[in-house]
This record gives sequence, C-alpha cells and structure tokens, in this order.
Amino acid sequence: MVLLRADLSLSKKGVIEMKSPSRLESSGAAHKARRMFLLTGLLFAAAVPPTAHANLIQNGSFELPDRDTTQVRVTPTGWQLLGNGNAVDIIHAGYYGAFASDGVQFVDLIGGGVFPSGLKQSVDLLAGVTYHLMFDYNGATYLDGSHTVDRMLEYALGSLVSGSINVDDLNAFAWNNHPTTPWQTKSVIFTAPSSGTYELVFSTPDGSHGSPYVDNVRLEEVARVPEPFATTLLGLGIAGLGLRGFSGRRR
Repeated sequence: MVLLRADLSLSKKGVIEMKSPSRLESSGAAHKARRMFLLTGLLFAAAVPPTAHANLIQNGSFELPDRDTTQVRVTPTGWQLLGNGNAVDIIHAGYYGAFASDGVQFVDLIGGGVFPSGLKQSVDLLAGVTYHLMFDYNGATYLDGSHTVDRMLEYALGSLVSGSINVDDLNAFAWNNHPTTPWQTKSVIFTAPSSGTYELVFSTPDGSHGSPYVDNVRLEEVARVPEPFATTLLGLGIAGLGLRGFSGRRR
C-alpha cells in the first residue's frame, strides 16, 4: 500500500512511501530515490497491456448447438424464443448451397407458422457507456428464382435501438444455380441512459419461405476507459510526479 505524506522515498522492502521534507532534504539518497521512483512509474505504465472489448452476446454466430446439419425448430444456445409458440431453424453451411457469414451456421427466423417469429437475448448495460451493435443479415429467393415481397427483418434493443430491413433482394442459397448475395452488415452506435437489463430481439412479422437470416451478432463497449488503460495513466502520473520532484531538486 502506498502511504501519502509530504515527499517521496523507497523503504528497505521496496515499498514506495512518503517522508517529511526535512528528512528527505537531509538524506544523501534523495536524488537516487526520486530517480528510482521515476523508473518505477515508467516501468509500471509500460508493463500494462491494452484490453480488447469483449462481445456481450452469447453464441452470436449461432454455432451452438452444433449437430453438423441443419436443425429445424431448435432454440440456439444462449437465446430464447419469443414465447408465443414460434420457432426458428439453424441452417448449416452447404444446405442447398447456403453459406454463413461467420462460422458454419446461421439462424432462420421462421421455423413454423406462428408470427411474429424470432428470438431474443438479455444483456446488461451500464449507464453512460457507449456501445456498438452489429449483426449480419441475408435473405433467400424462391426455388424458381423469384424474389420475396415485403419480407422484413425487425430488430430492437429495449427502447434504445430499433429498426427494420427489407431482405427481398438478398439470397444466401445457391440452389438451382441462382446467384447469391453477400451478407450485409447493420451497425448501430448508442449510449445507454441507465444501467439495467435490456432485451435484444430479432424477428419477422410474417412470411414463409425466404425468411430473414441473421448471423455474427456483436455488442461491444466503445467509449469506456478500460481498467488496464486507467492503470497505465496512473503509472504515468506517478512517473510525472517523480520527474517533477527530481527536476525541482536539481534547481
């Protein structure tokens, strides 16, 4: 524990302490102590690595459960159905030429005939923190190559984020040699007004074949100073104090 008094020195055990100005001025080791204190601060700051932002979403690429095949009317790990009797499917890469955005699986928001159909996941957010929500989406044509009509993907995160996307012109399947379209990415940056649990929902209001598909869901912090970085700043501050005291002593 660092004890704060009036000035700086090092104890025999290597603990940074403070001593009274009179004792330090009379000590022949004052310059050496300050130099060591400066070096300690710089090494402390340099030794702290940056922290990567973690994805707050569980199973955002719908890789679980993994049964190496397309799964009908299944609940992805970490997610919940809407609770109205709806169902979703997990599509495995290669199914009618399908390809995922991330990994080998993605979710089909329609797995039955109950609407709205989709899934949700609860996440804890902190007041004043800025977050980045990202997800990839795609659609599908009919077997004859014709496009769906007014097929909508709806998304919401509590009352903080909401929107809808038309997927009629998209196609993630290569059946009958029909052209496929790349996965598209939706990106939203927002700040949580209060701490609490919010519900992330992906759904579609109606449809049958060619439902919206979702993959690679991410939610990350973007504007809170990570603890290791704050510690680095503290180390630099300690180094600055040592340098200031050393320079003052030379004068």
